[in-house]
Amino acid sequence: MTGAVLFPSQQAALERRALLAGAAGSPSRRRDRSPWTVLPPWDTVDSATEASVVCAVVRTLVDNVSLTALARELSQASLQASSGRAARTLYGGHGHLLRQTMIALANGRSLDEHENPGEATVQVLRGRVRLEGGGESWEGAAGHLLPIPPARHSLHALEDSVVLLTAALTP
Repeated sequence: MTGAVLFPSQQAALERRALLAGAAGSPSRRRDRSPWTVLPPWDTVDSATEASVVCAVVRTLVDNVSLTALARELSQASLQASSGRAARTLYGGHGHLLRQTMIALANGRSLDEHENPGEATVQVLRGRVRLEGGGESWEGAAGHLLPIPPARHSLHALEDSVVLLTAALTP
């Protein structure tokens, strides 16, 4: 399969939900009566378009995410990626004003200067980063919360790092 990757923690959550939903392939409803869609077996998804649709559904269904486990997985993925980074949107996307994205950066890698989409913060979960924008810079280590300046800005990893970006997008 080419396209998106489903992390082991997400796949396990989907498999547990599929068992609660009933037989594979049959639409069902969970006990709390909220809508449920049984997804195709992951190894049968054969196109990047289908994979992105499945990932979008996964993102809306997985309501309890271990930030610690996902940070570990993204950190490992960033070390293997040629770009030195990996990211996953945990909440939000099209049609939402709030978006939370976990971003892992390998030591020495950066998110190049880009526009500010609206009010936003970066919570450092692992490592150390430097946020630069508007002619100023701020360093943060695990446990620090950095407000993103209302200007073009960039983020640099001073060591292998994972951050949680929370943005309230401007409508």
